[in-house]
Amino acid sequence: MKTIKRILVPTDFSHGAEAAYAIAHKLAVKFGAEIDLIHVVPSMQHFMRFMASDMNIELSEKLLENAAGKLKNAMTNFDDENRGETFIKVERKPHLSIADHTENRDYDLIVMGAKGGHETKMRRGGVTRHTIRTSRIPVLTVDRGMIGRKINDILVPTDGSDLSFTALAEAVPLAVAFDSDITLLYVAEMRTGLTDTANFIPAEIQKDKVYHSLVDRIQKYFEQRKDQGISFLKKHNLFEGILHMKTEDGEKDVRIRTEIVSGFSPHYEIEAYAAENSDLVVMATHGHTGFAHVFMGSVTEKVIEFLKKPVMTVRPAESDFRKNIRDSSGVSVTDPLP
Repeated sequence: MKTIKRILVPTDFSHGAEAAYAIAHKLAVKFGAEIDLIHVVPSMQHFMRFMASDMNIELSEKLLENAAGKLKNAMTNFDDENRGETFIKVERKPHLSIADHTENRDYDLIVMGAKGGHETKMRRGGVTRHTIRTSRIPVLTVDRGMIGRKINDILVPTDGSDLSFTALAEAVPLAVAFDSDITLLYVAEMRTGLTDTANFIPAEIQKDKVYHSLVDRIQKYFEQRKDQGISFLKKHNLFEGILHMKTEDGEKDVRIRTEIVSGFSPHYEIEAYAAENSDLVVMATHGHTGFAHVFMGSVTEKVIEFLKKPVMTVRPAESDFRKNIRDSSGVSVTDPLP
């Protein structure tokens, strides 16, 4: 079973960053995980080169000492058994330091505030967005509105590809932890491919056939990844099913329903559905064909910038990318599901 044993929480000690503490703590308690904190001190090289060397050293020491004290205080937000280590880095670009820190460590999840000390009109700040782009492990971005709020429904957008199903695999343990349902959302694009003439009419979409095709692909996906301990079970009611997961404590079932909608802009349909029906969105950074139809450059990017809900992004493994690489000239010009 995919589980969470080690969580990294980046912080700049702002109110936005502190929103991640409560959520990380809740997950750590559920999974028996440890929480590490990391703070990146902005590099002062460009400013310090005009100062005397002794002033340079004194200022650097004060910045590091101040950060160490704040990290120690931040750790008091967690239970003793969930407290890990604290790390201080010096880097001009914080997201690069965070990515480098996770590269050779066994973190399962990054939890960070949607916005840090630098406010922005976008739903997620610059460091958060850059961390999502560079991270090879899932990143959960939260705001203070998520604290104390029940997670009843987790939305997982999919385009029917194995790459997009990686988000579903990550969503199941979260659903067990939060006692939530999962909604699988498939958006049939009204215009796909390379030209505006490649259209299909929404009324002609046979949702039952799309649903059965999705289910067949999901079942095959988990059958090929038995180590994840997840299987998809159909129910008699169309568009409803069960995700059965083997855990260390036994077996758990998560209810899943499938919604199939049509529209010109997948990101708009995802945002509109999530705004009304979901408490958390889990989505892959890449989708159909991996590189030719890149989620991160379009759909996921827009969702994380403007959706007023917590989002967890999942980057597919390199092995999954290799299985899905296609020639960019072979982009599908019709709905990818029959």
